[in-house]
Amino acid sequence: MKKNTIIATALALSLFTGCSDKEKEKYELTSNALGSTYLLDKENGELFYVDNKTKYKVSTESEIKNKIGQVLSLEGTFDYIKIYLNTKIYNDRIFYNLNLEYIPLIKEVADEANPTKKIKVNDSKVSFDEWKKIITNYNSNYSLTLVFRDNDNFTLVTKEINLKNISVNFNNGISYEGSFLVDNSIATKINNLNYYYVLPNF
Repeated sequence: MKKNTIIATALALSLFTGCSDKEKEKYELTSNALGSTYLLDKENGELFYVDNKTKYKVSTESEIKNKIGQVLSLEGTFDYIKIYLNTKIYNDRIFYNLNLEYIPLIKEVADEANPTKKIKVNDSKVSFDEWKKIITNYNSNYSLTLVFRDNDNFTLVTKEINLKNISVNFNNGISYEGSFLVDNSIATKINNLNYYYVLPNF
């Protein structure tokens, strides 16, 4: 009998001690040429790596494929700022696109020429150029941090985007684009997106 077969048999006996025959039939124990031992749930196809009587869930190909192209999006509005956030998961990499749009402060006031009507006036204390200069100031630490969580609301991955590192400008805002690596076994567990920020008080 080969060494890895002996190890797999010993692990099988220790893992299944006290289990019913039905529970034992549910799993298939196997080992590879390197001597690593795996436990396959024959009912749902879940695969576990076994080490010292402990099971560790292994991400299967189907789980990973389910996350390819998954898009998570968020929007938020603050004084002078509208945030548009899109992220996309591809196996072991997360891509992000963040747009900060300048939103002037508009209020309605009575029309002096016709008091029964209201007109909209721009009550902004900060222009677009001033707004952009403040956010992207190289001496500032303004940032937005992406927070990726699982179905139970545990934080799995965070990514800080420094707002002074501009990638693209557009007419009334700034856009940030990029990507970062993430373990694909973690990527398959991501279910929702949130963020927190450090932004100027205008």
